[in-house]
Amino acid sequence: MEFELPTAGIDVAKPGLLPRATLFTNPVLKQDFAVMNLTAGFSFDPSKVEVALKYFGHVKFKGTPNDLIGFEFGFIQFMAHTTTKVIYLGQQPSDGHIVVDIGQLIGTLPILDAFPTSKLPFMRPPAFTEFDGEITSSGGDHPVLSIQTRLTNTTTGASNMLFQVKDFRRVISIFSVRSPTKFVRHFAHLPWTLNYDLEFGITDGDLVVRRNSSLFKDDPVVLGPPTKRTIPGLGFPGEAPKGPPLSGEVAKAALKNAFTQGNKARTDANGYPPGAPADFVFTLQSTFVP
Repeated sequence: MEFELPTAGIDVAKPGLLPRATLFTNPVLKQDFAVMNLTAGFSFDPSKVEVALKYFGHVKFKGTPNDLIGFEFGFIQFMAHTTTKVIYLGQQPSDGHIVVDIGQLIGTLPILDAFPTSKLPFMRPPAFTEFDGEITSSGGDHPVLSIQTRLTNTTTGASNMLFQVKDFRRVISIFSVRSPTKFVRHFAHLPWTLNYDLEFGITDGDLVVRRNSSLFKDDPVVLGPPTKRTIPGLGFPGEAPKGPPLSGEVAKAALKNAFTQGNKARTDANGYPPGAPADFVFTLQSTFVP
C-alpha cells in the first residue's frame, strides 16, 4: 500500500466565521464576562460550542480498503499564544488601571493542541472515510477566551472595568497518519492566525464593544510537514509529536492564576497607562497601544 503524496491537500470551510466579543452574566457565578468567539457555532455552554473553522484533509492511495486496517488519520495541531493581555480601567484616572499579562504564564512557543479525551497526538479522535481510492479526514476548531469584565483595583480600591483584550494566536493544523507500527507521516499542513483585538467602553452605564479590530486569516496549505524550527515539539520524521502539556491545559491554568492578586502577571496601578482615554466613560475611541 502506498500513499500518493502529491495528491494530498487540505480544504478549508469557514461559513459565518467572524471574531467578536459576546457579553453576558453567568447565572451561577453571578459575574459578568466577555467571551471572545468566532460567532458561528458559539454557545454560552462550553460543552456545546461547535467548530467555526472546518478543515478536510485528503490523500489518494494505491491499494485496497483492507490495506488501511490499523491506520489512524486525523489532524495534529500546534498553537502558539504570541500575545495574551487584558487591561482594565477605572471610571477616572484616580481609580487606576489593571494589566493582566496572561501570556507571561503561557509562553510563546507552539504547544500541542488537543482535547484531553482525544487519542494523542491527534487533536480529536482519529477517523477517516475512503471512497474510490481517496482518504478523507476532517477536523476543526473554535478558540474562545472568557474574561471577567470587572476587577477591584487593590491599589486604589476602586472598581476597574474591562477596556482592552489582545489575544493573538498562531496555529498550524497538520493532516497526518499513524501506521499500525506507530510510524507518523504528515501529508500537509495549514497555518492560520487568530487575533482577538477589542476595545471596550461604558455607555449609559453598560459595558459595550467600542472597537473590534479582530482578525482571522488562513494561509495557503503547504504539502508535507512543517519544519522542526517552526515547531520544536514536532519530533523527528516518523515520530509522534511530544505532549503533554497540552495548549488548552496550559492556557486554562494561566487564566486561573493570572488574575490572582499578587501574581506576577497582574499589575494593579494608579492612574491610566500612557495613551489611554482621559475619560473612560464617554471617550468613544483612543490611541492606546500597550
